[in-house]
Amino acid sequence: MYLCTLNTEFRIAFVCKEEKEATALKTFYDKLGESSAIFHSWTYQKGSVILQLNGSLDQAKADEYGKVIAALP
Repeated sequence: MYLCTLNTEFRIAFVCKEEKEATALKTFYDKLGESSAIFHSWTYQKGSVILQLNGSLDQAKADEYGKVIAALP
């Protein structure tokens, strides 16, 4: 797995070797956020790429980043 921190506002991109690894990682972050609001984050997946964003980010702004992930080939 590769990890890229996009900036100090906790925008993190993960690139996994296999899509199932990315799905497991997204599920982990989603369930963590369901366990407590303090752990909430926005997650977007396209194939083996995951984008995890700080939950304090406005949903509309997070969705803009999500569109970038969705547009990946």
